[in-house]
Amino acid sequence: MKKTALLIFSLFLTFMVLNAQGKERHGNKDSMNCPKYERGMGKNHQGCMPMFFLESDEMKKELGLTEDQVSKIKAANSELQKQTEPIHEKQKNLHQEMRKLDEKYNSTISDYEKIIKEISSNMTEMQILHAKYRIQIKSILTQDQKEKLKAKHDKMRGKENRRKHRDMDTED
Repeated sequence: MKKTALLIFSLFLTFMVLNAQGKERHGNKDSMNCPKYERGMGKNHQGCMPMFFLESDEMKKELGLTEDQVSKIKAANSELQKQTEPIHEKQKNLHQEMRKLDEKYNSTISDYEKIIKEISSNMTEMQILHAKYRIQIKSILTQDQKEKLKAKHDKMRGKENRRKHRDMDTED
């Protein structure tokens, strides 16, 4: 019995090691289809950063951004980062508080409610800041640039492929 359990455990461990080495994970920087300087979501650096990729040389060329537009976009990016950083820090602290509540035996639902409501409020604030940012970026771009950017976003999100598959399904 012990030999069987040990064999199963060692096979499981071997499988996990081999799987971890050979497979690219979601958010792996090298698996993303974007230049290294565009990578990152906050401080964890996962994936392409949706807000800062407009500063890349590739996007400058694709959209035909002027130097004035680039400087305005950089200023908007900087402002957004400055506004969201404290909120991210608050969220991190609130999640730590939530974990501490999980460890306590005498935690009440009102303790959780207070933290959950604050987390929700912070998320709402963050969404509002991002909406203001998107409006600001749209005001900087020309109509042609907006259309090119939308096409790029649709492609990144896979909408182009979904439309093709949907159209193919309706043809039959």
